[in-house]
Amino acid sequence: MSRIELDGNKKTLDTNGVFHSLLCVDGAGEIIYGGESYPFAKGDSYYLPKEIGEYEINGNAAVLISRI
Repeated sequence: MSRIELDGNKKTLDTNGVFHSLLCVDGAGEIIYGGESYPFAKGDSYYLPKEIGEYEINGNAAVLISRI
């Protein structure tokens, strides 16, 4: 598990063939994938399939990412 602190800058991540679980523990932001934006706020979670590949997260938030 890793904690990512977002301060308004985009961060590019890659599932690298591994399932990702994202949990926003503070603030708010968005996941950007395939030309679509998926908003999140404190307490929200997203589950990203391993086939996603590269995606971005953006906002002012703290996000926990588990790789399974």
